[in-house]
Amino acid sequence: MSPWTDTLRRARRVFLLVFFLESAYRVEVAVFGGILVARIFLFTVLWTALYQPGQVSGGMTVEQAIGYSVLAAILEGHRDVAHIVDSFPVRIRDGTVGYLFVRPISPMASYWMLNAGAIAYRFAWIVFGAAIATAVGLLPVPASPAVLGLSVISLLIAEMVVVYLDLFVQLIAFWTIESWGIFPVYWFIIQVLSGSLVPLWFFPSWAQTVLLALPFAAAASTPVSLYVGRIAPSDAAVAIALQIFWLVVLGLLAQLAWRRAERRVVVQGG
Repeated sequence: MSPWTDTLRRARRVFLLVFFLESAYRVEVAVFGGILVARIFLFTVLWTALYQPGQVSGGMTVEQAIGYSVLAAILEGHRDVAHIVDSFPVRIRDGTVGYLFVRPISPMASYWMLNAGAIAYRFAWIVFGAAIATAVGLLPVPASPAVLGLSVISLLIAEMVVVYLDLFVQLIAFWTIESWGIFPVYWFIIQVLSGSLVPLWFFPSWAQTVLLALPFAAAASTPVSLYVGRIAPSDAAVAIALQIFWLVVLGLLAQLAWRRAERRVVVQGG
């Protein structure tokens, strides 16, 4: 077996780890589905109650607002699946972090393969959930195949942005040992600042200017806004370019943060 083949085989096992984990916890998947349905129902009731017939608010009609919240809820679901298996906080807590540095796959390569599997798993959920939401009339059909294509491209970039944002939070454990108390705060903050909880288009103008320029918007608001038509196709290139900008910046910062974090690893014993 060639070294490349052996490496790909190991990478494939890491990639599939999330799928194996989720299949082992089917009750959790069912509970998630129930929570997602409840969240979609509440947002549908909310926007229907707030909008007057024919009203346009935040640049969106009631159909767009409902579609935005439905898609954002589906997108946000299961974004934490990669945190509960083989993550840095888990390894640091149980004292096995040193093993990450002696395995055939480097720690960062393992992290990205694990999260690549998580992205593929979440994408399957998004396709499944979006198909059902479209069938029942809660999610509008994209205005054109081009809009759908741009939304998918933006979504893939958004998922990679989230992987980097999660990495920064995970790396805190190298300094604090225990970091799980930070994650609930982080998940709430990213839902608010990314527009997953409340569309950024409903914020005051000055807040929109700030929030839409931050990497959090690139994690959710951009792909969802493209899909429902809040961002016009003519403005898609600028919106996606901003996502790519933040992806590059976060990637460079992640490299610096990782170099600092790995120096914190101390393995005693023999």
